[in-house]
Amino acid sequence: MTEDTSTTTHVAIFRVDDLSSGKARFKIDMNAQQLQLTGLALVCRDAAARVNLVAVEGGPRGVRKFGRLMTKRIQWDERDDRAEAEGGSMMMDMEDEEDAEGRRVRNRCSLVWSGESHTRAFKQFVFQENRTAATALKWAQQRQVGHWWTMACNYVHE
Repeated sequence: MTEDTSTTTHVAIFRVDDLSSGKARFKIDMNAQQLQLTGLALVCRDAAARVNLVAVEGGPRGVRKFGRLMTKRIQWDERDDRAEAEGGSMMMDMEDEEDAEGRRVRNRCSLVWSGESHTRAFKQFVFQENRTAATALKWAQQRQVGHWWTMACNYVHE
């Protein structure tokens, strides 16, 4: 069942505006494990940045299935039921949030880049939380994947 990644490893990088939903995190983590993918979910808690990175490495079939999960199957605008029960009416819905210019803000996920690499950068799939975008970049650079974070930050949703 495992895919051969001895010659090349397929990589897919996704940008997600908000990764605070426990339901979405669980789906990402479980699917990465089940598809035998390695990589990272780099979460930035800075609300102004609105950038989170999910990158996976593995065989072509697993990466393709994971891409479908990220872009089609997960409902990014859906509220987390647990957070709603705990916060009640004080919890703001993503649809009700507005940016500085008064436009409605939606939670989205976009494929930033997909391609091939000669080696894997990670041995397993990990979640890494950071307070600011600068600390997230520093953490990624220490693992030689700083360019992934830069690509996600510079990507403009379609």
